[in-house]
Amino acid sequence: MARLKDVLTITTSSQQIDDDTIWLLNLDMVEQQTGNIIAYNFVPRSELNGSIIQFDTNNVLYSKLRPNLNKVVVPTTYGFATSEMLPLLPNPQLLSRAYLAAFLRSDSFVTWAVSKTAGAKMPRLSTQELLNKEIPLPSLDEQNYFSALLDKTCALIALRKQQLAKLDELVKARFVEMFGDPLKNDREWPTASLGEVAEIRIGPFGSMLHKDDYIEKGHALVNPSHIIDGKIVIDPKLTVSDEKYFELSSYALQPGDVVLGRRGEMGRCAVAREEGLLCGTGSMIIRSKGKMLPYFLQNILSSPGYKKIIEDKAVGVTMLNLNIPIVSALEVPLLPLREQNQYICFLKKVDEIKLTTQQGLDKLEMAKNALMQEYFEGGKSL
Repeated sequence: MARLKDVLTITTSSQQIDDDTIWLLNLDMVEQQTGNIIAYNFVPRSELNGSIIQFDTNNVLYSKLRPNLNKVVVPTTYGFATSEMLPLLPNPQLLSRAYLAAFLRSDSFVTWAVSKTAGAKMPRLSTQELLNKEIPLPSLDEQNYFSALLDKTCALIALRKQQLAKLDELVKARFVEMFGDPLKNDREWPTASLGEVAEIRIGPFGSMLHKDDYIEKGHALVNPSHIIDGKIVIDPKLTVSDEKYFELSSYALQPGDVVLGRRGEMGRCAVAREEGLLCGTGSMIIRSKGKMLPYFLQNILSSPGYKKIIEDKAVGVTMLNLNIPIVSALEVPLLPLREQNQYICFLKKVDEIKLTTQQGLDKLEMAKNALMQEYFEGGKSL
């Protein structure tokens, strides 16, 4: 172990820069956790002032402001940055830049840094606190081995995330390819109101559920906050007993029901896949009468165009709300069941690929966390 002040200094670059236009980096241009630069800003040299610092490829830039304490940049070129970023200069004989950056981004260090910030309007970590912090210090060869392994793992994680994003894009493109734009209905499909093709029921009133009704590991409630990325993610602590479930059985979700959030973010919906779930007070049940397949209906309601339609029709100032008349009056394209089934089959195949990809991503995230713990949280004997 070594204190940071023994293995690095806070030193700006003295490299001569003759460019008339200068790269000026600020915190808004830096991605959380990865330190990737997501935007560039070039300004005339005449606009530079005394509140900036100069850096080069020997520095590691560290943000000392909360909530940006995990924004750490390893520069690949020279430039200038706003003074919220500290230009750390590691001793190259003792500490590698990549290893230092990984340490500063680690969960254990960020948690510590958050606990040490001070200030009301702009809480920040003091330079003295930072320099007195200890860092595990293996040999440079070991640091380089760790950094290379971490880089490979992070690259694979980024690739898996890109694959998942591409699959989502593929689903949207396939929908438009088969049916056109559902908002414009440029294929001139017949339409119907949602009330014609589905039974619609609002969730129970808040007075029907009380704090003492909630237990653990019972029948889960599905409120808007439990609908994430088109899936129902239950809270095991927000459940009710068999007796309460039976009392509210008219609000029970059946497999195939579309549960739609009626408060806050519009268009948030998912299809119930299992029995035993209960529609929450902030949600509503849309039960197809047979002309619209549940997953197809969910795809339409959650599409960006329909989200905008729902937002425009929702009521409320502080928080948008939906009611049965509003939802019943929504117009949806009435597409042949055969084409709906074809799309759902395609969607299931993509979901299978996404599941495998997500499982691979989860394993990589676990491997990354284990590696960080091994080096930075006392698990490795250095």
